[in-house]
Amino acid sequence: MKKEQRADRFARHENNDSTLDKILKPPARAANVITDDATLEANHAQGIKPACLCAPANAAEIASVLRFAAENKIPVLPRGGGTAQGIGSPPPPDALVLSTKRLNTLIHHEPGDMVATAEAGMTLRDFQNALAQNGQWLPLDGDPNATLGGLIATDRSGPRALATERCATWFSA
Repeated sequence: MKKEQRADRFARHENNDSTLDKILKPPARAANVITDDATLEANHAQGIKPACLCAPANAAEIASVLRFAAENKIPVLPRGGGTAQGIGSPPPPDALVLSTKRLNTLIHHEPGDMVATAEAGMTLRDFQNALAQNGQWLPLDGDPNATLGGLIATDRSGPRALATERCATWFSA
């Protein structure tokens, strides 16, 4: 799909309040709805450049992006650290990439109970570093740049899974 066609797909409801450019409220919108070619090329999946990249900061913004995509029949490609973009079928060329890069916070950690709550965009490296402050660690050998959401989605555990169970064992929704 040509750039003009991609852009038109997202702008076709320009006078409607549900346009992609309006669903994220200013000033966050400018930094989080990205359509420039260089950024889109850097966020390709299996060599296919997306039409748009959104990086919501919270659940409400995620819901807005997904609602917009559903209403306009736009396919959505979730993206965490981009470490497993070669897995699965190639995405359609007019997909909207939903990046979790801004959803990267450790929400709660209770070392005594060995329980932690984190957002999907937190990298394995950052999560391990946060746990290490209390002498704990998550027994996964995944790519340190992978996000927790990506690890769960792909169930990537690494060699330690042979001794400590697979990725899905360590997480609950």
